[in-house]
Amino acid sequence: PRKFLIDSLVDGVPAALKAYHPDTGRFGSEPWLCGDQNVIFPLAVAWATEHPDNSYYHSEELLKVIAGGGEALVDAQDEKGMWRFDKKDKSYWGQIHMPWTYSRWIRAYALVKDALPAASREKWEKGLLLGFTGIRRYADGGVHNIPTHHAMGLYIAGTVFDNQDWRDAAS
Repeated sequence: PRKFLIDSLVDGVPAALKAYHPDTGRFGSEPWLCGDQNVIFPLAVAWATEHPDNSYYHSEELLKVIAGGGEALVDAQDEKGMWRFDKKDKSYWGQIHMPWTYSRWIRAYALVKDALPAASREKWEKGLLLGFTGIRRYADGGVHNIPTHHAMGLYIAGTVFDNQDWRDAAS
């Protein structure tokens, strides 16, 4: 039911905005995890969805938050486009191309890319291309949880960045 879904989407925005730290672009509590940024996807959906009950449609304020959220992901990447795999219990599991974060980030980008300020779009693209270049290498492996999720994100990235090799590998 569309009305229920729109209402749920819109009702979730205030909590996400409350968890946003404009000085860093990060969402959530300490310790920060790259997965805390996953909220940029539903925020991008709210920004992109025209509906009479959605006051966030094409909101400049919301777009700034989304842009800052993606920039924070770039700031936290290492030279391979990986992030620390931390848990809220402060355990560290190594570096990872976190599939759940990458898949949400690329879907958010697909929704807002044309509206992002030029500098922010450039930064997002640099980070996304770095990460999905690394993720492409996993596509030749077997079918498992993380590689399958990577393939979904890689296919979307291949569509957004017009990279047939990425779409083929993901398929």
